[in-house]
Amino acid sequence: MRRGLNGTPGTYSTATDPITANETLPGAASNGVSITVNTPPSTNFTYNLPLLANNANTPLGNTTTFVTFQNLSTNATANVSVQYYALSNGNSLNLHDSFSLPKYGQKAILPAIGSGTSAGGVVTSDQPLNLVVSESLNAGGSAYNVAASTASTLYSPIALNGQYGFTTSIVVFNAASTGTSTGTIQFFDEGGTQSGTTQSFSVPAHASQILNQAGSGLANNHAYWAKISAANAADMLTAQVIEFGPANFVATFNAIVPSQVQKTLYAPAVFNGQYNFVTGMAIANPNGAAATATLKYYDANGTLLTTQSQPIAANGVAGVFQPNVSGLSSQVSSASISSDQPLIMAVNEKGPGTISGTYVGLASGNNNVALPVMANGVAGFVSGATVLNTSSSAAHLTFQYRDAATGNTIGQAQSKTLAPNSSFQVFQGDSAQLLPSGFFGTATISSDQPLLVTTNALQVGTGLFYTYTESGNGN
Repeated sequence: MRRGLNGTPGTYSTATDPITANETLPGAASNGVSITVNTPPSTNFTYNLPLLANNANTPLGNTTTFVTFQNLSTNATANVSVQYYALSNGNSLNLHDSFSLPKYGQKAILPAIGSGTSAGGVVTSDQPLNLVVSESLNAGGSAYNVAASTASTLYSPIALNGQYGFTTSIVVFNAASTGTSTGTIQFFDEGGTQSGTTQSFSVPAHASQILNQAGSGLANNHAYWAKISAANAADMLTAQVIEFGPANFVATFNAIVPSQVQKTLYAPAVFNGQYNFVTGMAIANPNGAAATATLKYYDANGTLLTTQSQPIAANGVAGVFQPNVSGLSSQVSSASISSDQPLIMAVNEKGPGTISGTYVGLASGNNNVALPVMANGVAGFVSGATVLNTSSSAAHLTFQYRDAATGNTIGQAQSKTLAPNSSFQVFQGDSAQLLPSGFFGTATISSDQPLLVTTNALQVGTGLFYTYTESGNGN
């Protein structure tokens, strides 16, 4: 069950990193030690962090960033190193964090970059990891799940310069170890017309460039999507998209790689007024042919509530606000989007007060899903999870909590059977979960059918809220 601000049923499903700038957790590093770079002997797995901050000014405002690591290995310790680089030129800062994680173990850190500074980071590990970056702000918070993939072309379903009070910034990171990546960001409106505004980037290896759409020349009465293109097809880019809106709305998400542009996408968490939450979707068609998208909305039991047809112009973008969908009830829980053209999608969640977040729609789930952060009252955060069966067959799954320090099981294991297109919510604050007060750990889900999980965290009392979507770990 989900709980609201007052402890009654509400929409606060899952967690990112429940640490604020002034509160750390048992076992969490409050600040790293500045020492010589020391990369683990094996670096089979690499993850890139475009923008980290320690009480520093960023496009988000005054920001403190925390990174949570979960070891996905079922049988081996992960040896992890995080190297830090100057944002502007990619030069090594000769600072790093190094630590080991037992199988299924977890650790949260405040990066070793010194108060008042920001940087980029590169994570290397000899075992696969799941990473979540959360950003704590004076006015709110945001989080995103770190993608392992890089590409020379990336997409953002949302790019705005004032429409309905929303704006975006795009942080482009060059993940290569040598060379400078140059390229452009192009913007396309609802009708597929390319804006006369084009932003250019020139990013050295391991550096980031922040491109703000506010004041960029994009029309403030149009919605856009963005195509991020390196001039060299061999370049390795990743990007973080930051979205701002009214009532201290702030959210971050990864730019989408080409393999995520698909004809079928899923939104695991959709709201139409229930618990005072609503959602809106930005669905973009990055193709030269017009698309017709079919949106199917389901309740938690997998019952089809209504179907919507949405035309999208070639190279266009459409906004779909769930309260405006004819015949859609407040029982809606999830949605699937199918199209005759491959699409990209982002979903905005808006709740009471300043509560807000954004997640990217994904094409498929996985039989094994790892949730890096589960919280029950730690630093004021409470979490939950919304688990969606994306298959056409019933899913039989086991949901299990794990201790951060040891990776051992803890709390109440749960076995569920989910009908096709059905979902369930689990709230870590429920006493039935058998989690101790102040719990800060992880969860793993194993299933015989693919799942998608939307995870959120709410800091009770402040309204600080995070959200992102997990597609699985592939183990």
